[in-house]
Amino acid sequence: MENIKENWIERRNRLLVDFFKKSKLDFEVKFFDVNKPVVILDSYVMSCYVHNFELRFVDKARGGDVLFVLKLNKFSNPNDIKKPFEDWVYTCEHKKVYKIQFGDSNLYLSGYNFTDRINSEGKYPVFAPKNYKIYFDKEYAEEICSQFNGMFSNALKVI
Repeated sequence: MENIKENWIERRNRLLVDFFKKSKLDFEVKFFDVNKPVVILDSYVMSCYVHNFELRFVDKARGGDVLFVLKLNKFSNPNDIKKPFEDWVYTCEHKKVYKIQFGDSNLYLSGYNFTDRINSEGKYPVFAPKNYKIYFDKEYAEEICSQFNGMFSNALKVI
């Protein structure tokens, strides 16, 4: 039974990723929790969520009203709903998120490593162009940034 549920969730999440890939915008779908995927566009978490195979578009991040619903297993292309989709992207309230960038590169804080992994000592940051960490609180991101800026001649910045 558990295996069937996992396959169902994987299929739903694959349909979600495919839907946003087909839009003309550079959406990124992150899976911090496979049951609650997060859709990001230009440093904003978009106001939508999935429920079973439904993608629900809401007017604001917390406690928003549902504007319209798509069945992911029926709709495969955002161009099929162009007007409401564009209205949602450009007029609804979306949550700003932050990331830590290394200098002017396309590298962002993606995790940590340790000089002594067994004892978790000597923590240092790891940077990558994809799968980077996002922060919902700018002050917290700045705090993380300041912890490691000495290692990199103040090359880290929160964007």
